[in-house]
Amino acid sequence: MCKVLAMALVMMLAGPPGSMPDAAAGGANPVVLVHGLNSTATKWAAYLGPEGFLAKVGRRGFAVGDGQTPGVLRTGSYTEPFGGTNTIAENAAILRDYIAGVRRMTGAARVDIVAHSMGGLISRYYIDRLMDERDVDRLVMLGTPNGGSPCANLPARLGISTPATLELRPSYLNDVFNQQITRRNGVSFHALAGDVFTEALRSPCTGAPSDLVVDVDSVEAAGVAAKRLPLLHDDLQRSAEAFGEFVAPALASDVAEPGNETGTSPARPDEPQTVALAAGHVAAGAHVEQVLNIDEVAVATFAIFDSTRSLAVSVRGASGNPLELSAAENGLIKIDDPETLLYLGYGFVNPQPGPWWITLHSTDRTPPTGADFALTAQVQGGATLRSQTSELLPEVGEEVHISATFESDGPPVAIRRAVALIRTPDGGEEAVMLKGGGVEPVGAWRPDRVGLHGIDVVVVGETADGERVERTDFLVAEVQAVEAGIPWFPIFVLAGVALIVVAGVGGFAALVVAVYGFRRRSSRVNA
Repeated sequence: MCKVLAMALVMMLAGPPGSMPDAAAGGANPVVLVHGLNSTATKWAAYLGPEGFLAKVGRRGFAVGDGQTPGVLRTGSYTEPFGGTNTIAENAAILRDYIAGVRRMTGAARVDIVAHSMGGLISRYYIDRLMDERDVDRLVMLGTPNGGSPCANLPARLGISTPATLELRPSYLNDVFNQQITRRNGVSFHALAGDVFTEALRSPCTGAPSDLVVDVDSVEAAGVAAKRLPLLHDDLQRSAEAFGEFVAPALASDVAEPGNETGTSPARPDEPQTVALAAGHVAAGAHVEQVLNIDEVAVATFAIFDSTRSLAVSVRGASGNPLELSAAENGLIKIDDPETLLYLGYGFVNPQPGPWWITLHSTDRTPPTGADFALTAQVQGGATLRSQTSELLPEVGEEVHISATFESDGPPVAIRRAVALIRTPDGGEEAVMLKGGGVEPVGAWRPDRVGLHGIDVVVVGETADGERVERTDFLVAEVQAVEAGIPWFPIFVLAGVALIVVAGVGGFAALVVAVYGFRRRSSRVNA
């Protein structure tokens, strides 16, 4: 019924069959389509062409990377998973040039943007930082993780599609990106969220309700109330229902008055806690077993990323007995789309505390080179790990303190071991031990290269009755180049020589007093 109503709305807005007026000539903005992570312009096929969604409502569509005007986003590729990506900022600069090309081609003063997933973040950056004059009327976001997605930690652990997957961490979006990218500059924002999974058991790597990889709270973290539809993340981009019920009305809506509104990021609710994130390689014809310790919690969910989409899984609980997985009892789901952040997920309500064995098996579909995997276990309930860095944007060589502590509504949890695993932009890894007691240990780290660093804080704790508690938290630090200061010493020497020549030693002594006094005053101002 919903699909019938959706298509009826599309046809009502479309006008006579086959009509597709030029955007500039007809007064309707051209629509720029911005794809997300591990995707290309081809994912907008349902929107483009004479039979596409946009043509039926009298709009002309341009998908970034389609060759109609110059510009190709670099957001990762499942065919070259370790090829690296641009940053959000770098892709936003490409979007700027693409929009300029669309305006030149069509003669339009402004465009509308429809963006899927990470494409919404790229578009927000463009509107805030790079849009010199207002050339966008509406930004329509489909499943954009404005507050991040913990699911991105899976491919990031393997070094896949970085730095983009690191930029999708909730810590980066909430603590760095959303603190700086707030201006809408008169552009009307619209957001759609999928809420097909409403239970934590069936949302294996993010909060609920969710579209599997982005939860509703994350979509709304840019300060925009989201319309909800029961659609999976990728279906938001190709669904006739999503277009008819949300995109078409948003494109036809009134636009905001020109201005400089600031979008606020509401406080994010607690994300599911991660017990552990393991990674490894399964050789063809072999299997690998991982042991994850689950404490007393309400729900435990497991998510697996495998870029080959070929591995099989078997599970033994804390009792040691094999467990059969099903969609009805465990929310078992398998996603065959290689562009997603997830391959397989399942969960358990009130799992028995203790070690759980997860075995990953190769199959006849596993390539001869084997398969790399990342596996995470998340929980609802139990102790909460809080970790932080003293600096989010440190300079090269600046000391950064990393700390961790447990919060618990039940018995207090003492920290027995804590380490920060730091992943550098070139794919390297270093470990920093956190020391100084069982309450809030601290470690010191001095970054030696510019760029976005992933920081995985791995903590093992223990309750007074001896229950083992394991948690992992995911942080980022965007290391900056050292700012060049004013070269005081050369200036001082040259000025001194000049004064000696002109005024003798007395003038030089006066300069010493003056500069010393200025630097003391300057230090007080900067303190």
